Amino acid sequence: MRGLACVLLSALAAAAMPIVGNGCSGSSEPPRVAATVVVTPPSGSLTAVGATLQFTALVRDQHGDALLNPTVEWSSSNAAAVRVSSSGLAAAAANGTAQVTATSGSASQGVSVTVAQAAAQLVLVSGDAQGGTLGQALAQPLVVQVNDANAFPVQGVNVSFSVTAGGGTVGTPSAPTSANGQAQSTWTLGPTAAAQTAMASVSALPGATMTFNAGPYVAGQSYFGRNQYVEYIFGDLPVIVTAPHGGGLRPAEMPDRLVSDTLRDSNTQELARAIDTAFGVATGHHPHVVMCRVHRVKLDCNRELAVAAMGDPEAAQAWNEFHAFIAEAKAAVVREQGRGLLIDVHGHGHTLQRLELGYLLSGNQLGLPDSVLDQANWLDSVSVRSLGVTPGRRLSAILRGPSSLGDLLAGRGYPSVPSGPDPAPAGTPYFSGGYNTETHGSRTGGTVSAVQIESNYTGVRDTPGARAAFAGAFVGAVRSYLATWLGLVT
Repeated sequence: MRGLACVLLSALAAAAMPIVGNGCSGSSEPPRVAATVVVTPPSGSLTAVGATLQFTALVRDQHGDALLNPTVEWSSSNAAAVRVSSSGLAAAAANGTAQVTATSGSASQGVSVTVAQAAAQLVLVSGDAQGGTLGQALAQPLVVQVNDANAFPVQGVNVSFSVTAGGGTVGTPSAPTSANGQAQSTWTLGPTAAAQTAMASVSALPGATMTFNAGPYVAGQSYFGRNQYVEYIFGDLPVIVTAPHGGGLRPAEMPDRLVSDTLRDSNTQELARAIDTAFGVATGHHPHVVMCRVHRVKLDCNRELAVAAMGDPEAAQAWNEFHAFIAEAKAAVVREQGRGLLIDVHGHGHTLQRLELGYLLSGNQLGLPDSVLDQANWLDSVSVRSLGVTPGRRLSAILRGPSSLGDLLAGRGYPSVPSGPDPAPAGTPYFSGGYNTETHGSRTGGTVSAVQIESNYTGVRDTPGARAAFAGAFVGAVRSYLATWLGLVT
């Protein structure tokens, strides 16, 4: 109507006479501005992290007419829960609620968006295919993870655990998932030697179950932790061989450790396997062998947990599995033989090509005279304490006498310190023992003693032939050592 009035006035003016200042020529309408915004859909609900929902905004001017190609800005009141793009695409970031707002000029409208993860997947994390002792709890718990539709972990979902065959028991019949989406339970095997099974299920996911299998340990068979980061070869001899620094796996889920001591002890895992083979040839039986298969840059199984895993949960789980397998091996040795010997296998890069046997005594302490080391208080300092508690035994004889491990190895062509020929490092580089020797030896009690062997590379670890030759000599030395100091014939 406003346009039509001007047209009529102009026509009249042209027909009569000029009209000055008619108020129409040169006039314009007020600019169109955004007055209202309508967001569609009017609300949103997302059930998985990473799920998206597209919003659109209709902008009308002060006359109620839709604006074409208006400028619209999108924002979220809680970006930790819901993020929104410049085009109005909302994405779930975490459980929570946010107001997603579309703004055009001075007009805006917000809609509520809720993120509430829903269980969609049940995943087996670890604890399957274990070996164990009948009537005893398994070394590893049963662990499952509940995920949403985009494979992100869901917290607070109840998981049920139950035994389905074998007559065993679970420690936690029902457990809620934690922040990482995982729930777990211990499993104690039943009395039957047949295969045993347990199951995990989630009521929110009908038909979704995970089955765990276990049975009695079998000598010479390998058992693994999560993702095969740790391997345990079950044995039937009173000997435990550990190799914490020989792994080569670099899983992306574990961050690199920001420390200086991350070098791999090359071929020590292969050396441990060669020792297992040599024992089988010599005795028809197997030692217990525990190996960390992860590179030391990711995990150090010969350090306390805080330094070993640097706070990473996946690395910490592998560390716990490594030491749980050692505990399992020690329990089996004590149960079957009453006592035993643990050898922690390492590799050094020192110039002197010799074996360095660590008993938790420093190089300077090994330099003390036999008469001093044979005093009673020194026995409490070593990782082979249980070998010296028998009356009449001298610590110096255990460390470097004719029947010491160093002498037995030196006599087979592998120079060792300490030993009779080389009683102390005498100022040269020497590793005296680490976390495993201290933790799993007999210094603070128990009947399983421990020795750390830092092996030279050339002639011991460098080739398959060298490893096989050393393993044969090592087995002969250890069998003699067991007979002399533990009274065990293997």
